[in-house]
Amino acid sequence: MKLLTFLVCDDIRMELGQKHSVIGVYDDRIAFRVAPERQNSWPKLMKIGFFMKIILEGEIPNSMVFKITLNGKHTTFFPERPVNMNRENPKKLLTAALVHNHFKFTEPGEMQFRIEFYNADKQLIEAVHPELTMQITEEVVQLPPGYQMQQ
Repeated sequence: MKLLTFLVCDDIRMELGQKHSVIGVYDDRIAFRVAPERQNSWPKLMKIGFFMKIILEGEIPNSMVFKITLNGKHTTFFPERPVNMNRENPKKLLTAALVHNHFKFTEPGEMQFRIEFYNADKQLIEAVHPELTMQITEEVVQLPPGYQMQQ
């Protein structure tokens, strides 16, 4: 398996003509903007998407699992999903667009990723690890004088 593209973003939309719109692409950091009185208040929820293009080599998998590690703690982002593709496609290109509307970040730190591929017998064929490591941080912003935060 060869990972061609791995993007972390705010949203992914399916367009006409089998195209994807990838919106709000992050580099290597997600910074939550918070008021001083809300600093260090975890967990934080946000919509997050992952866009991947993978060339499948060797045995074509029947299913995949996408996992996230935050500070060494594993989360299964998307449990086992079927790999839907034209198995006669000579390029064997898999495009995966995964979006979670209310992903929970439990703490700041380092986030890493793993994509696992399984055969029909639920045996692991291969795992792919994107080289990207995301930093999850807070950025304290000062509010204008007289501004009141809603509770």
